[in-house]
Amino acid sequence: MSLKYAGSIRSALVDGIKTPPPTVEYLVVAGGGGGAGGMGGGAGAGGLLTGQGYSVAAGSTITITVGAGGTGGASLDNGALGSNSVLSLIDSATYTVTNSGTSAYAINSASNPTLTLKRGGVYTFNVSASGHPFWIQTVTGAYSSGNIYNTGVTNNGTQSGTITFVVPSNAPATLYYVCQFHSSMQGTINIVDGSLITAIGGGNGGAAGGGVGGSGGGSGRFAVTRGVLGTSGQGNSGGPHVSDDCTGSGGGGAGGPGLTNKANVYAGHGGAGLVSAITGIAVQYAGGGGGGTRNSLDGTQGAPHDMGLGTAGGGNGAATVLGVNQFAQSALPNTGSGGGGGAYGGSYMTGGNGGSGIVVLRYPSYYASATSTTGSPETFIINGWRVYKFIVSGTITF
Repeated sequence: MSLKYAGSIRSALVDGIKTPPPTVEYLVVAGGGGGAGGMGGGAGAGGLLTGQGYSVAAGSTITITVGAGGTGGASLDNGALGSNSVLSLIDSATYTVTNSGTSAYAINSASNPTLTLKRGGVYTFNVSASGHPFWIQTVTGAYSSGNIYNTGVTNNGTQSGTITFVVPSNAPATLYYVCQFHSSMQGTINIVDGSLITAIGGGNGGAAGGGVGGSGGGSGRFAVTRGVLGTSGQGNSGGPHVSDDCTGSGGGGAGGPGLTNKANVYAGHGGAGLVSAITGIAVQYAGGGGGGTRNSLDGTQGAPHDMGLGTAGGGNGAATVLGVNQFAQSALPNTGSGGGGGAYGGSYMTGGNGGSGIVVLRYPSYYASATSTTGSPETFIINGWRVYKFIVSGTITF
């Protein structure tokens, strides 16, 4: 893979030491919601999560899902919710399976051990047990041909060969392995959730009440309630709304709630985003979209029916400024910010789209680079950090 270099990085550190990092830092931002149409509320930002100490190991793979932004609503319709962004560590292990006579399987030298596998994980069973077909099934006890579990399993029932088990997300909590001919050769497989980091998609702007998401969407003209709450730890509520006027409130942001509108005066601004410098450059993410309005006399805050402004790349609400109709703005891509609310009349009623999400991983550059990636992440070294920036979904293997 190609690398870009920034800062004072000595060439001796380009390849790093030949071991993967023990942990990585991350920024996960979900897609922002879409603004509502027709004097609607601005949309909420996608959830934003940061952290350190996400454990990885040689051979481990992380699947990255980058959430899409929600589409803006037409006419008096609500916008669409933003989509989640997810980090999912794909666990893997290899088991050697032999037999101890007809009394037990020996798996990695242990007698009929209980195994724990993770959803999303990839597991290999190298079976060398002639006369003792190794089956994975859904019931305890003796082999049951009517209860074989084949979802994600390749070569189930082999007595000499390789079984591969890619554990699906909906796998049951407990499975069992058993010999086809000897009921004493059996054990339990516990299935647990993998290591997931999930940022919740942004709440949509509402023509009436806003929607729930990472941050809540703002409320529109016909609302009589405040904007909804965001997800705890990921965002804030949409702005309160003054009932039945011609303006919408702002969508919530990761750094603060959306602002209220003022009846027949102005729409609410979007809530504040948050700044992250994980890429080596301080960037604002996950701001709320501004509420839409009917019209505006001069485009200054406080003027009759003035638009709400988006923050941190969030879209401004629609309005008519100095006699010029202005569409609701869509949020900037890969910010996770919310779209602006729509205006009044014709095509100007449509809300703005939410911004797509982003996932960034980094670790000290003296560790080895990833062995492979998919999704074409932007990859660079800056200020002693090796950075992987995903703007579309992909994987990274260490």
